Amino acid sequence: EGVQSPQNIINVGEWTHIAISVELNQETSLYVNGENVSISAYNGILTSIISPSGPMYIGEDVYHDNQNLNGVIDEVQIWNVSLTESQIQSYMATSPMGNESGLVGYWRFDENSGTTVHDLSGNTNHGTINGAAWSAEIPDQIPPDSPTGLAASAGDHLIDLTWAANSAGDLNGYKIYRTKGAAAYALITTSVADTLSYTDSTALNDSLYYYYITAIDLARNESSTSDTVSARPVDTAPAVPVDQAITASDGQVSMSWTANKEWDIKEYNIYQGTSTGFTASVSNLVFTLSHPVISKTITGLTNGQEYYFIITAEDSAGNESTASSELAVTPVDVAPVTPQNFSGFGAEDQVTMNWTANTEWDIQGYYLYRSTASSFTPSATNLLTTLASNLSQYVDTGVASGTLYYYRLSAYDATENESDYTAEIAVYPSGQRYALLMDGSNDYGRIESSSTMALADSMSIEVWLQATAADGAVVYRQTSTGSSSAYWSLEVSSWSIRFKGRTSTGSTFDLSSGISAQDQWRHVAVSVSSDSILLVIDGVRSTASSHPGGQLSTGVRTWVGVDGIVVPVGDNRFSGSIC
Repeated sequence: EGVQSPQNIINVGEWTHIAISVELNQETSLYVNGENVSISAYNGILTSIISPSGPMYIGEDVYHDNQNLNGVIDEVQIWNVSLTESQIQSYMATSPMGNESGLVGYWRFDENSGTTVHDLSGNTNHGTINGAAWSAEIPDQIPPDSPTGLAASAGDHLIDLTWAANSAGDLNGYKIYRTKGAAAYALITTSVADTLSYTDSTALNDSLYYYYITAIDLARNESSTSDTVSARPVDTAPAVPVDQAITASDGQVSMSWTANKEWDIKEYNIYQGTSTGFTASVSNLVFTLSHPVISKTITGLTNGQEYYFIITAEDSAGNESTASSELAVTPVDVAPVTPQNFSGFGAEDQVTMNWTANTEWDIQGYYLYRSTASSFTPSATNLLTTLASNLSQYVDTGVASGTLYYYRLSAYDATENESDYTAEIAVYPSGQRYALLMDGSNDYGRIESSSTMALADSMSIEVWLQATAADGAVVYRQTSTGSSSAYWSLEVSSWSIRFKGRTSTGSTFDLSSGISAQDQWRHVAVSVSSDSILLVIDGVRSTASSHPGGQLSTGVRTWVGVDGIVVPVGDNRFSGSIC
């Protein structure tokens, strides 16, 4: 049984105060520099340290070879009582007088000559020095001067303390003590040497608190107390909200501010007026927002009308801050955004179109335009219909199967502002589905390059195919004729469906499904993301690989049924059907 300190707790070349306190049938405690670093249960009878039956040794373990102290030792004390932590800390800073109750042996080594060291406890347990030399180096037991200039100022649920810097060269910090009423002072914190202030945020409003501080040095010597100061926290209103910002849009304004830091902050009040210099009141309070909400969009405003806003903060006691500086803004009438995700598909004598509904507060509906000519400009002559704002789908039944139609969509608001037009979509209504049949000789398709077909970082390809020859490119793209040029190819290879290629960094990928497309329809999907490549056959993932890095082939034509760059360049022509 025993106690042991953590490793490296003693610094070579520095004085360290060590104390061991044994409480019979309870525990053994080890203190290093006044701090309890180890506790162990103790049961049994403690053998007397000082006894007529045998000597006590200082600096040597006579029962184990080479267990001798190499260093300087001073102030050895033996007590026949278990000292408390506060007593240990007191005797570390101030030497005993020698007549303390329970002190049975006390050696200060102040003789500085001879071979006898005297017991200053009065019990004449004198010792003999063997081989050790006398040293003028002794522990630092001189405390710093008392701190000066301590001052206290109260706030809401807090008290700020400040003091003057202590001049001690070995200053280690300050200890701050507090009491309330008749209670004893208690240590509430210990600060570092270069700290000259402290905020007590645990102080309660309307309670009077008293404080004093002490200074401590590197040897843990503690000064006498400073002057005592007192303060009483009071409930005050929050600070004015700061960093307000406001922006106007169509019939609305959006505002924001920085959250307050008070411990009891509850909410924020927004006041609205139509003339400058207005005063916050119940009549112009438009919103109360619970903390920590720090933004608000106010809708239903009149475009062209100038509005003024102020913000206040309020705490849980109902204290309201003074008003913020006035914010002035004028909503402006703007057109809706272009409808998003506009798409369509055909059936027999009809076209169905879908889009994502606009969300503007004043959205009134949509204009749908149609033409049989590509790249047409919407106008009153090709306006097909006007649609209600709650719609996100329309079925055009005024079409004929076998004719290609082009559509564009726009949104308009309550004041007839019209959005930009969507990109043109082409839809071919038909009651009959068709596929491309290629014979492997001179059949192919070509898709011109465009910004929407760049596909440099990620892409997906879906196609139905049926092969009548063992090899052939289904969909192909290559950047240039160079041997290290980026390319990708969805193809049939020895009847198996395969996706392979090379990126701009020269890294390659090759995914072979092992699934045959010979004389049978297969649905094939390729998905390329920033970290992976997937090959899916008939809705089931067939194979996958990590993305090798670099960009995909981009900025060039895409070929169907053949491998090509500017023109078809290879013999890997597809034979079969594609749709």
